[in-house]
Amino acid sequence: MAGIIARIIAALGRLVWTKGPGVVRRAIAYVNANKARVWVFFTRNGQSIAKTIEFILRQIGG
Repeated sequence: MAGIIARIIAALGRLVWTKGPGVVRRAIAYVNANKARVWVFFTRNGQSIAKTIEFILRQIGG
């Protein structure tokens, strides 16, 4: 689980240029606060990091 969370956070870090640093900071904070929820979404939706990032951005309004 920790490895996947780290990969998701790394992928979010790459979005700084397109989404901006504020959105990325909020997204990383959301992941750290809701690791179990992010993990469940990841495992139930085809284990796609891209879909998980879309989910996180929808949750924070980014």
